[in-house]
Amino acid sequence: MSADFLNALSKHASHLRSCRSYLALTVAHDLWRDHRLSDRDGIQVVHLHEAPNAQRVVEAHLTAHGYDQLVTSLRSFPKATTSLRGLTAVAAVRAAHTVVMAWKEHSHAHSQQSTLVQTEGEGEAESTLEERIIAALTDWRSELDSRFGETNSQHTHDNPSLTVEDRCLLLALAVQQSAPCPPSHTMQLLC
Repeated sequence: MSADFLNALSKHASHLRSCRSYLALTVAHDLWRDHRLSDRDGIQVVHLHEAPNAQRVVEAHLTAHGYDQLVTSLRSFPKATTSLRGLTAVAAVRAAHTVVMAWKEHSHAHSQQSTLVQTEGEGEAESTLEERIIAALTDWRSELDSRFGETNSQHTHDNPSLTVEDRCLLLALAVQQSAPCPPSHTMQLLC
């Protein structure tokens, strides 16, 4: 790392701070030999010898954004914390955003439910915060859509989505290198 690069990075860091943002770079240890170069405003060096604990990343992210109460709630949901295990740091930050979105949806639904109960007398059974968070953290549909090349939510005839059966077949082939092929697919494969 050159001094010019780090000076420019420091300047960029101050710009990002003014936008309430930040940039995280992963640099191989071999490239960061001279620790004296890193003494720049806005540059913080963290040496990682192993991946950070995903739950701690989620909790730190929630705390940093003022969701301390949500951290306490999350800790009391064993199924939710189990779903955080093994996530990369980037996936953990996404999970933190997912938890916040689930909490906001729950709060919004709860406030609407209260209004409906007052006006109509009865309301539908609402999902608990725990159920919403677990459902949000364990919903892999968008991840699978991106893995299967699904680029939009609108399925047009010129860009059809893979069926559930086709996705299961592909997953079985990827994991076990073999899978039973349904008769309808056999005809397509022979043509």
